[in-house]
Amino acid sequence: MKRQLQNLFSHAYTSMGLYRLAAGFGSFALVHLGFNLFTNLQGVFINTLLIRMTGDNDIVMLYNIILWCFSGPMMLVASQVARRTSPTFVMRVGIIFHIMVYVLFLLTMDNLTRTMPLIAICSGTGNGFYWFSYSFVINVFSTDESRDLAVSLMGIIGGCVSLTMPAISGMVISCFDGLTGYLVMFAFSLGMALVTVALSRRMKRTQLDAAESQLGRLMRVIFSDKLYLLCLSGDFLKCLREGICSFLFNILLFSAITNEAVVGLNTLLAGLASIIGAWAYGKLVSSRTRIRSMGIATSVLLGLCLMLFFGLSPVTIILYSTINAALGTFLMNPTFSLSYALVLGDSKCRSAMPEFIGLRECMISFGRICGVVFTLFMPHTSVMGYIIIIVFLTAMQYLTTFVMFIVKRGVDRRAMVKAS
Repeated sequence: MKRQLQNLFSHAYTSMGLYRLAAGFGSFALVHLGFNLFTNLQGVFINTLLIRMTGDNDIVMLYNIILWCFSGPMMLVASQVARRTSPTFVMRVGIIFHIMVYVLFLLTMDNLTRTMPLIAICSGTGNGFYWFSYSFVINVFSTDESRDLAVSLMGIIGGCVSLTMPAISGMVISCFDGLTGYLVMFAFSLGMALVTVALSRRMKRTQLDAAESQLGRLMRVIFSDKLYLLCLSGDFLKCLREGICSFLFNILLFSAITNEAVVGLNTLLAGLASIIGAWAYGKLVSSRTRIRSMGIATSVLLGLCLMLFFGLSPVTIILYSTINAALGTFLMNPTFSLSYALVLGDSKCRSAMPEFIGLRECMISFGRICGVVFTLFMPHTSVMGYIIIIVFLTAMQYLTTFVMFIVKRGVDRRAMVKAS
């Protein structure tokens, strides 16, 4: 039996291409699993909790704007802290800030609308520190040819958690009267966060090459090289849509059916779809087909958006949310891989990768904020107004695809010159 299990594991290890990843990836993946477990409740049900307590959809958008105002700049701060400590230390700091979020929830549940800005600040800071470390460490365990595989595997982990946790959380919350169910799940998430801190101490330690900041050098290169400006612009354009789509469908669904269990079901289906999408992305997309995947995903999502005009209901919202989760990987991941290929292929900027990660996240957060602010100021007195906004932001992804096509062509040309 033991030998059969070993043969099964060996077959899976080979067929999935895990041999292409460096030693230590497993511990990193385990920590990321824990992070997804304890943040999944926060990402889904904080929005519904705020709506339940205020009856105002705009407070959710304000919460996310504050969160993103801190997550991007804090990623840049994290890059400087990591130079003096280590990315693994920065990862633990990010988890600790999330622990503070859950402590605040448990202590101030009855006065949540007043403490919401502080909760958003702690959550944004935690995201900035954790995701900086994630972005750097995943580079350590992969190369340009295996990076799509590594991102795909992490997407599968996130999808598996999204498949189960929101549905379970939604059912638990619905089983209790008032806010008791939220308190139960926040307490569970707090315990899971403490376990994740302990797991992070077993990760392989990573270290940056130099303690000195490379931000000044990076900024000089960016403003003298249009390829970097285009790459960052692509991330900004991409996230105009991604920011609002990260929570809008759950808001629309909760407004139509005030039931956390239904929201949990929607997130479960989206999680299943994201697993399939991440698996398919790892199988189908390579460094040569990244741009094509963005164009195809944009076309399908835009067509489905237009179909919503002819039949908008909880069923169609759930259906679109599910397909969006599956295709979102094909739209989002290529810019991540192309950004790394650009910086790592440039000897002038390779040592400034930590600062580039932070600066790129600032552009991502700025894109998300602009997308939400655009939604706030556009007329949307009815649900159909939100659909018009999504159609417009989805159509803009053709511009993202074109910008990243230019970036890819420039990266490939530089690689050919370097090889010759």
